[in-house]
Amino acid sequence: MGQATLIKLSDEERQTLHSWVNSHTTQQRHVFRAKIILLADKGKQTKQIAKDLGSNAPTISKWRTRFARDRITGLVDAPRSGQPSKYGKETEKRILAILDNLNTHKPKNDRWLAMHKNVHFHYTPTHASWLNQIETWFSILTRSAIKGASFTSPQQVREAIDAFAEAYNEDATPFEWTKTTVRPKGLKRHYADLCN
Repeated sequence: MGQATLIKLSDEERQTLHSWVNSHTTQQRHVFRAKIILLADKGKQTKQIAKDLGSNAPTISKWRTRFARDRITGLVDAPRSGQPSKYGKETEKRILAILDNLNTHKPKNDRWLAMHKNVHFHYTPTHASWLNQIETWFSILTRSAIKGASFTSPQQVREAIDAFAEAYNEDATPFEWTKTTVRPKGLKRHYADLCN
């Protein structure tokens, strides 16, 4: 087996790596790599570092070698090939929020947005969100195939749902939301009255 790459840190490098390890915001992969180099600087061998960090010798050797060659910059991931980023630096600075709530369309939120330039809201159409559609479908499923049925196994439940979905999909049409007037009802005095 070959000789492990010797690591000797400068005071500045040691301080940088300790700051990575002690920071709560450093990415964990960078913390892991910093620990490898700090242990190597103390004279520990590759196999012992691997054991101490719950890793393997080839991984430890890779980061020792990269550090010896490129120093601190060797511990940062190299650019990867692949499809170019779809979003530029400006987009990365913004926080995108998708909102599904009638109340978010009120002007008070526009004032809040004006004070928080890095936040950009995307609104779903009022009362026409995907979540409403899913809730509607499950309501139909429950009323048509599940409610009042008696199943003796999870397999029977799956079969009932599959049979319903197959039959339903034969002539399914898009949901169309219509608003109805809802009149409040008085509270029931007893729990038993809720079922009546």
